[in-house]
Amino acid sequence: MSTDIKDIEETFTEKPQVFLKSITFNDDTKLSIKHNSIIVFTGANNSGKSQVLKDVEYNLDESNHISSIVIKKAELDFCGTFNETFLEERFYTNKYGTYQPYELGYGFEKNSLQQCWEDHSLHNGLHKLFIKRLSTEIRLSSSNALDRSNQPEKHPIYKLNKSESLAQKLSDYFHQAFGVDLIVNRNGTRTIPLHTGQAPDKNAFTISSQDDYYNQVAALPKLQEQGDGMRSFASILLDTFTSEYSITLIDEPEAFLHPPQARILGKMLAKNNLNRQLLISTHSEDFLQGLLDADNENVTVIRINRVDNINKMSVLQNDQIKKLWGNPLLRYSNILSGLFHEKVVVCESDYDCLFYHAIMDAVYEYKREIAPDILFTHCGGKTRIKDVVSVLKAVNVPVVAICDFDLINSSQIFKAIVSSFGLN
Repeated sequence: MSTDIKDIEETFTEKPQVFLKSITFNDDTKLSIKHNSIIVFTGANNSGKSQVLKDVEYNLDESNHISSIVIKKAELDFCGTFNETFLEERFYTNKYGTYQPYELGYGFEKNSLQQCWEDHSLHNGLHKLFIKRLSTEIRLSSSNALDRSNQPEKHPIYKLNKSESLAQKLSDYFHQAFGVDLIVNRNGTRTIPLHTGQAPDKNAFTISSQDDYYNQVAALPKLQEQGDGMRSFASILLDTFTSEYSITLIDEPEAFLHPPQARILGKMLAKNNLNRQLLISTHSEDFLQGLLDADNENVTVIRINRVDNINKMSVLQNDQIKKLWGNPLLRYSNILSGLFHEKVVVCESDYDCLFYHAIMDAVYEYKREIAPDILFTHCGGKTRIKDVVSVLKAVNVPVVAICDFDLINSSQIFKAIVSSFGLN
């Protein structure tokens, strides 16, 4: 009997879950987090984006002896009831008669598990029942064919195999990104692979001819033999749409993807985040734009600026995001790229950007030095410079403006630009 998404959602909240209640960073910024929050970390290279995700995982594991770097303290929220249903779904009885999580290589006595839950204590790897970090390396293999003989219940494809509606939903998203379907080959005896291409029309086959259907599916290219972009995209869909983890960490989801696919992925994640926390580090303006396009009420953007050993957090809450994102200038320009650079120079026109950028490159080339990480961006005229400066200052992006000399002819515009820098 297949399992619908609705069935999964209805039983999800009854299960034991662990959420982040708040995070205090090493600059003493404290961030409160809801159960369905999407937290996006941006910043220049080596600012600490990926390290934040590692630190979150370290803080959940009470047996961990590695000191976190960016996070000073994480407060947790334990929800649900530890019951037989949870044991049946997330554990199996090993040869020693103990309960072994699919995520671990050893088991626990039932009383010990019960006591850990009552004490709100996640020792000896039990945190892995509630949190998953999707690194770029993991994403290239997690969409490989499911091995039916090796604890298939723990594999994301297992749920696709059981739920036709879920499989179709993921295929529809995959088709939006790549123009081809994602098909589950349920007819394999040893493995359950995923295939890509034009799916055969199910309505053209009956139960008695289903072998013909799966023969056509088997003739299609296997996902695991496709490029890194397709495999990474599918792995993120599989893990986030079928996962029972209450916290998912995704490091650089845009890796291996072209800008259009990165934007689609961001929008999909934001539109389909149920009772789960997503913490994401990204270098991609396109992925971030996709998240914001979804108009999710729970997205928070944080820019990290590293100063020596302190990671300065600039938090842009959802109400601020909605206000800024309502400005077409910001929504349809490259200004968001400023979140990923050390500094931004705002000019009036595209030509001005090219001119000043060329001068900077020539100067540093002459000095035989590497040019600094500066984004030159324009806003279509001096009247809009104040809007761009205000947005970038809100997340503490170092920004300067270069205007034409005729700015002095308009005192009103001049005062507005000066005010946007916080000057009188």
